[in-house]
Amino acid sequence: MSNELTTIDQFNGIPITKDTIKKYICPTATDQEIVFFMELCKRQGLNPFIKDAYLIKYGTSPASTVVGKDVFLKRANGIPGYRGYEAGIIVLSDNQVVNTKGILPPGAKIIGGWAKVYSENREPLEIEVNLSEYDSGKALWASKTATMIRKVALVQALREAFPEIYQGLYDEAEIEQPKRQNIVQQSKVVIDDNPIKLAEYLDTVDSITDTSLLTDLMDQASSTLSENDYKTLQIEGRKRFKEIKAKQVSES
Repeated sequence: MSNELTTIDQFNGIPITKDTIKKYICPTATDQEIVFFMELCKRQGLNPFIKDAYLIKYGTSPASTVVGKDVFLKRANGIPGYRGYEAGIIVLSDNQVVNTKGILPPGAKIIGGWAKVYSENREPLEIEVNLSEYDSGKALWASKTATMIRKVALVQALREAFPEIYQGLYDEAEIEQPKRQNIVQQSKVVIDDNPIKLAEYLDTVDSITDTSLLTDLMDQASSTLSENDYKTLQIEGRKRFKEIKAKQVSES
């Protein structure tokens, strides 16, 4: 299949093709994974270069396509008949299961998340999800457990309420989190193939969405790049670190 046949659109003059997805979005993805990603973006009107969608691949595991929560909410606001939502967490407090809108009472334990989507001319659709099915104990799951499980419940409720709008779209919080050894392996995929090429490191930095993975990549690069190249990578690495942190804050 030619690049012309697999072009989605253009971003700042850059055609979104298999080559540009591999270079800027996910260097370790296979051609088949990239084609599936591009078809989903085309069908759903998503632009990966403005962070509508991400193609994430850990090590040799299959790549996953995820979208940000903002995409779910923006699309919901444009759906005729959509009348808003409620969401929160499910806690175990004094041996009682209680739904809150995000507050964790003293001594209570988070056990899940809930969401309710309202639509015109039909009953509200309510979803409950178990924390144990999604909590990786890492990154935001460790520091913002309530926010993450609430988000999982919300995007699932929106997808079930409007399947024709959200078919094939998932939030990163819904994707099974890899073990740390697989995160390290993702960094090594590009590094081992091109151990001294700065460009490959820079491409990988752009595709990373987890600060721990970014730290692993920088550690490995320090022993394989020249001093000048490593300084260049450090500059881009710090920028990416700030972007990831800013995204985490905006979603909290």
